[in-house]
Formats: sequence, C-alpha cells, structure tokens
Amino acid sequence: MVRNNNQSLRRFTEEIMRGHRSPSIFYPLLKAMEQTYKFVVWTRNWLYDIGFLKTAKPDCLVISIGNLTVGGSGKTPFVEFLARKLTNSKIGILSRGYKAQTREKIQIVSDGISLLSSPPDAGDEPYMLGKKLRNVPVVCTSEKLLGAKFMLDKFDVNIILLDDGFQTRYIARDLDIVLINAQNPFGSGSLIPLGILREPTNSLSRADLVLITNSDQVDQTSIASLKLHISKCCSAPTLVAKGVVTGFYTMSGSPVNLDDKPTFAFCGIANPDYFKRTLEIKNVKISGHHFFRDHHAFTTKDIAQINDSASRVGAKCFVTTEKDAARLAEWKDMFKFEVVVAKWKVEIVEGNDIFVSLIDDVVSSLCTKYEK
Repeated sequence: MVRNNNQSLRRFTEEIMRGHRSPSIFYPLLKAMEQTYKFVVWTRNWLYDIGFLKTAKPDCLVISIGNLTVGGSGKTPFVEFLARKLTNSKIGILSRGYKAQTREKIQIVSDGISLLSSPPDAGDEPYMLGKKLRNVPVVCTSEKLLGAKFMLDKFDVNIILLDDGFQTRYIARDLDIVLINAQNPFGSGSLIPLGILREPTNSLSRADLVLITNSDQVDQTSIASLKLHISKCCSAPTLVAKGVVTGFYTMSGSPVNLDDKPTFAFCGIANPDYFKRTLEIKNVKISGHHFFRDHHAFTTKDIAQINDSASRVGAKCFVTTEKDAARLAEWKDMFKFEVVVAKWKVEIVEGNDIFVSLIDDVVSSLCTKYEK
C-alpha cells in the first residue's frame, strides 16, 4: 500500500512538472519548494564558480554528456553515438545507473567483453550501452569520482564518457556537452518540483557544445527560436540532431520485417509520443499503444494488461524500445505475440563538421597527455 501511494504521488508530481496536470491548490507549496531548490542550486553553482567548492580531475580525458531537464533529451543514444566516434581511443562509460537495484558501491555492467550484470540489478540504460558497445567498459556508481578512479585502475582507459554529468560539478571535465529536447526544451521555465528544469537556463554558460535533439518533431521556426534563446545563454556552438529508427529486431537480435502487420506499441520512457511518431514515420501499422512512466519496472500484471489491450485492437505483434527491452528479458515468454525491438541511432543534421572538428581537436590535444 505504501509503495502504491508513493508511486501515485510521484506520478502526480511528474504530471505537474511536465505540464500535463495543473498544480491547482498545490501551487503555493510547489512554488515555495521550487524557490528553495533554486536557491540551493544557485548557491552550489556559485561556490563552484568562485572556487570554494573544489573539483578533482581524473588522470584521463573526461567528456560529460548531460542536460538541463528531467529526462527525455536522448542522452543515452548520444553517449552510444559518441562512443562509436571514439573507437580508436580507450574509452569507458561512467553512469549513475538510475533505478539499478544493486547494493554494490561500484557495479561493472560490462567489462568491454562480457555483460556482467543486467536489470534489475543494473540500470536499463547502462545495460543497453554495455550490450551494444563492444570493447567499452560500462560502470555504474553514484560516486562518480570514485568510479572514474576505478575505471582508470581496472580498465586503463584514457577517455571517460560521463553519462548525465552536467550537474556533477565535482569532477572537472575537458568537454561539457548539453542536450536540449526541441519538443519541450525547458518546460514551463520552472525548476523542480514545479517544472522540469534541474537548474536555470543561464547554466548553459558552462557548456562547450549544445545539441538540439528531436529536431524532426518541430518546424524550422521553432528550431530558430530555440537557437536564439540558447545564444543568449551561452556562446557554445549549437548543433541540431534527430533520432532515426534503423531497423526492427527480435529480442534475440534477429532482423524483422513488420510489413503491414498490426502492431501494438508500448514503452516506459520519458518521451513516448516521440517513439510513436518515429514508428509512424517508418510506416509501422500501429493498432494501439500503452505508455508507462520512465524506467517502469514491468510486472506480470503489466504484461497481462498489454496482452489484453493488444488482443482487443487486433494486433499481431508488439514493438518497444531498446531501453524497455533491457528490462523485459525475464518476461519475454509471457507475451502473447512476438516482441519486436526498434533500434535507434542519433544523426546530426546540422553542424556535423563542427562536431567532428571539436571532438578531433579535444582528443588530439588531450589524449597525448593521458595516453597510456
């Protein structure tokens, strides 16, 4: 009962934050909480800016990939994209491992050769990265500096990709990349818990590179307006990217052709509508859908509900995301129809030459120093 009440409260709060529900009588309380949170964030950033709070630098190149908002900007696909661009370097991925249930202080998801842990012990996103990227160790810990030192000692890396690292200021980084979702860049402009912002937009001044994601879901006027807003916050180059479904596969990895097969879509990600629209772009015949909250932990009841909903709309197969598939291994035999996984990649559609040049410059100038 307590768990259900906590989930209901969290869902209620998230709906307010994302603008899906009016705060109504809770507005004064949430506004007061937002102002308190804003003061704490401002004070913390100021203390780092003046050098009162110190940063530490691991003995390697550190590239942070982060955002200003809660979920939905496409960090994990971009981490994969960046890792593939750096295949000639000895890289490792350091993640918080959100929703992981392990009690280990440091958890090795992948050693670059084998997957050593999986959901629910590992977070779904680190597991997905470990499964897709070979020769790239993936480590989860809430203590990022400790994790960075561990990766250096254990895997002898010279580049660490800090997944969701923009707010992790106690680790000095060589490149700060910030992703912004074109569909909902800053929400209502309010901070947590009244809005989706983790910190004010002027914090973009710390960014070395800004990447606008999900650009294919808005018009060029919206992109131009967002670029103007970003330019007022920072002088960093601003690039534009979109997500592309590259194909469909079974849970075991075999390619699948959906043709005109009636398909039921389901997922538990921060931006499910975007997933649905990308399927429509690929001409998937969607008979129905069911969306869960981000990082949803599936249960037998959920699977039964999905099966029932799919049957009622005449679906003949299911389609979900790679992140959801990472959490579904133990449930795959309970589905009434085959579960198809949509594979995804990031594509930079504007400013790719800037991106390549910046990465090459950073890596060439700093990897020499940290080369093992």
